[in-house]
Amino acid sequence: MKSKYLVMFFLCFITGIVQNVFASENKSEQDIPYAKIFYEKNTDIYDSLYFLAMENGFSPLSYKRPQSAAELYSTLKLIDSSNLSNIGLKVFENTRKTLVNPNYLLKQEFLKFNINGKFGLQGRFTHKLNEFGPHIDHFLAYNEMPAPLAVPIDFLISNYFYAYISLIHQKDISSNMNPNKYLNFPFNQHDADAHFPTKAGSAIGNSFFNVNIGRGPLNLGKTLGGSIVLADTADRLDYFSGTVFTKNLRLDITIAELNPTRFLFMHEVTFRPIKQISITLHEGVLVNSFFDPRFLNPAMIFHNHAAWREDYLPGIPPKSESGTVGSQLGITMDIVPVKGLRIYGQFGMNEFQLPSEDKTLTPNSLGGLLGIEYVYPTKIGYLVSSLEGTYANPWYNILSNKKISYYAERMEETSSGNSHENRVIKTWISNPNGPDTITAITQFALVNPKKYSGMLTYRLLCKGENEDNFFNKETAPGVYYPKNITGNNHPEMASWRTPSGNVTFFNTIKLSGSYNILNNLLVRGAFSWTNASGKIKGNAIDLSLALEYSIF
Repeated sequence: MKSKYLVMFFLCFITGIVQNVFASENKSEQDIPYAKIFYEKNTDIYDSLYFLAMENGFSPLSYKRPQSAAELYSTLKLIDSSNLSNIGLKVFENTRKTLVNPNYLLKQEFLKFNINGKFGLQGRFTHKLNEFGPHIDHFLAYNEMPAPLAVPIDFLISNYFYAYISLIHQKDISSNMNPNKYLNFPFNQHDADAHFPTKAGSAIGNSFFNVNIGRGPLNLGKTLGGSIVLADTADRLDYFSGTVFTKNLRLDITIAELNPTRFLFMHEVTFRPIKQISITLHEGVLVNSFFDPRFLNPAMIFHNHAAWREDYLPGIPPKSESGTVGSQLGITMDIVPVKGLRIYGQFGMNEFQLPSEDKTLTPNSLGGLLGIEYVYPTKIGYLVSSLEGTYANPWYNILSNKKISYYAERMEETSSGNSHENRVIKTWISNPNGPDTITAITQFALVNPKKYSGMLTYRLLCKGENEDNFFNKETAPGVYYPKNITGNNHPEMASWRTPSGNVTFFNTIKLSGSYNILNNLLVRGAFSWTNASGKIKGNAIDLSLALEYSIF
């Protein structure tokens, strides 16, 4: 009982402090749920703000997700409604209502509470997808699958403290990869995802900062095929995030726990020198050891700690070959030269050997992305035309030890009697297509937020063998790198070029769409056909149709 009263006292104490500190907020903005985190991946608020910004001819400051209501509102305030089309005015009004006057089941002076019930039924047919489809498509299909039952709960205390949880009952990803299971419903305990909730957290914030302890996906950048720097392919990461932002400047630090002795520290500075250009400088360090608090300093250049020289674990030799620290540098740029047109690019790097350094056993590790997109408003929605290309060399995200390479893994608790190895789910933290790939994507879409959408997508994925080599336990049980700590070095591997080895070419055409039949009833469908040639030869089909209902 004492602990219960202590918790209640703590919440009241924090609320009192927050109320006094933030009492100077503009009265007209007092009903904005500043601390609220828009964590749902399929929410339309991010696309809505993007379309509005394109009509106004400026680049949003940041495409980092998730963001708080306060940060999204800071973008909304820059929208000049006189520059909007008829469809833009409707989207603007819907977005303003979501951010400024949201609906609550219970609303009192200091407490606001919501609970909802969501139901989803999906039928899915696949043919030879496991044999002739790229590995990434399994994660994309799983992330798009609606949960049969979800109960999202959230509450606000005085707009400055927010807590959320989404209780779900759904299949795990291993079960979803089974071609003989056609529905999204887990019919036995071995099919169910036992690690729910996949999204939960709490946050505190106001109009210029937010601190969030959460669970869910993280993403940096608005792309077609996944971010080169930080991608949301992994549907759940446990993380802490702190953000301070103004109209043209954003500072962010994020720490994700990949397992109890494996931490990913990231910090970013985003700035907008002129309204048409936004730039993000990103740095990450993956520590395969105990939690190191010196990486909590967002103003420090992580690389200059030279942590790879540290003896983190007593008795284990220092330096990077012991598998203690891996680094990442990322740059994201978005340019809106004219209204409706966006040119964007990303660059990511783990290793780059200078002329004075040894290149024979330490390969360069880098990747890049370049895209162009045009948004045109019509009476029935936004027409969006996009073209994007990515390149990742054979060693991007692969470092001298698997534990410091940039991938996340978790083991499903049950998974339909699968072997231990098949229950371990592995996803890349950035560049979800994996290393040793070249990708080209073009997409044509018609989008009317909250009403309907339709998309036609073509993707060419050229994939070398280095990802398979890295995850192969027989050929690479612990260390897969040209420089091996056992002395079994392979200098020829450092000179590989993308795509290496026996190449597979995946050509995919996908048609997808959604339509709100009623206010709370949505139908969603997708059909994709993949032709594989080269190392793998064959065709794969993925067809799905879903009906989703929300009580509120």
